[in-house]
Amino acid sequence: DDDDDDDDDDGGDDDGGDDDDADNNASAAAPAASAADVAEALGKDAAAYGGGRLPDGVVVDESSVEEEVTDPDDDDALVKVVTLDDGTVCLTRRNGHEGRKDGFTTFHEAIPASVALVKSGATVTTEVKAEYKSVAGEILKQLRPGMTLSKVTLPTFILEPRSILEKLSDFMTHNDLFLEVPKLEDPFDRMKQLVKFYMSGFYIKPEGVKKPYNPIIGETFRCMWEVDGTRSYWLAEQVSHHPPVSAFYVQNRKAGFFATGAIEFRSKFMGTYAASLLVGKFRLTLKDHDDEEYILTMPDAHAKGFIMGPLVMELVGKATIDCPATGMSAEFEFKGKPFFGGDYNCVSGKIKEYGKTRATVYGKWDEEVFIEEVGSKSKQTLWNPTGQMRLPMYKPVPEEQHPFESNRLWRHVTKAIDDDDQVVATEQKHELEQEQRRVHKRMEAEGIRWSPRWFTNVGTEDEPDWVYKWIDKAQPGWDPAAEDVEVERGGRIYGVKNEQLAAAAAASA
Repeated sequence: DDDDDDDDDDGGDDDGGDDDDADNNASAAAPAASAADVAEALGKDAAAYGGGRLPDGVVVDESSVEEEVTDPDDDDALVKVVTLDDGTVCLTRRNGHEGRKDGFTTFHEAIPASVALVKSGATVTTEVKAEYKSVAGEILKQLRPGMTLSKVTLPTFILEPRSILEKLSDFMTHNDLFLEVPKLEDPFDRMKQLVKFYMSGFYIKPEGVKKPYNPIIGETFRCMWEVDGTRSYWLAEQVSHHPPVSAFYVQNRKAGFFATGAIEFRSKFMGTYAASLLVGKFRLTLKDHDDEEYILTMPDAHAKGFIMGPLVMELVGKATIDCPATGMSAEFEFKGKPFFGGDYNCVSGKIKEYGKTRATVYGKWDEEVFIEEVGSKSKQTLWNPTGQMRLPMYKPVPEEQHPFESNRLWRHVTKAIDDDDQVVATEQKHELEQEQRRVHKRMEAEGIRWSPRWFTNVGTEDEPDWVYKWIDKAQPGWDPAAEDVEVERGGRIYGVKNEQLAAAAAASA
């Protein structure tokens, strides 16, 4: 929904600058650090540490807070020029309030645990309010079949009041289902459980057609879920604006997995509906199964009903899950409702082992999905969201959020939408888009590109491959003798002892 006419590169690569001399593989339990030890370590530049298992006395990397953003309304205070190790000059966001100076980020329960009360039929559609129909009509007059929607400013009444960076995290709402995958010994059982988890990520949606905010370049989003004594962290960043690319990373070393991915969003008007194409992959790695990797793709989304009928959002197209290490794969086809007859939200697919079908999957992804194994004469429910308990989501407390963290960045737009004040929502949204335009103009004028803060491009400019900068810190296996819990600070995740947390808390008291 951004009408920005400037162009910029897809983003730069950055090695993160984290040479780590600490012994990450130490298996002996570190002695408890005193409050004085922690306070002293926090004040030292020598406390540079990129993540992973934390040695005693070293609590955070002070470079993550070395530049505080004191005036979020000052454009020059929000960006800075950096020179990468290869000599490339780039523009990036300044660091800001991403955790207490004397400890780790404080997360609070932002979205409480709730039962998924799922309905279908009438709830998947909605009517455009009478006062908005003329606005929608004017927009439709601008569109031609095949036209990209990236240059079209959509009205705020069609916006879902949250960023795409947060929307993508819906996929991990039931990550307790995924935590069961590493516990299964049989590859077929692991794939079945992974398909169950995959299907659990789609039913969370607003009624009718609502589009999340297009993230601003450099925008970030963090959240966390607690599951069975472990923590799953989600970190996302808008790494490119032309084309729009959202990169994300999930980690739970204690549960034995991490995941990384990036999605490029393409949109087109197809004459009678708008198509949103999700181009990219999501890679999940199981540490306890010799780094077994699963590569997931997503279906596209179609918004229908702008010309005739109620507004409805459907998932359409093919999607896959592949595990090269075991030969297991899954392929799905998400189907849109035919013009006459048929039903909404249907999906069908197969689970295969080295190309041979082991099971078929079918049903409605927002109601009930069944699985029927080859040779079985009965079907079983694979996934049904009705009555399921959603995990509570934890977000950083507002005072520790960066000015370009999604919830803080869009807070005025969100409030206006919640108040049904479309005038104020449009004004606030325009201000954010103006800031982004100024950034692009500066990049063009100075001949520099963008450097993301948490992700690096290990591919090429034409075929980028965005990965988390400190993904190497997720490689060591979990050592219960040396670490109790994972904590986060400034986009980096650390394994620490409870004694270290207690010392940090005492230092901040």
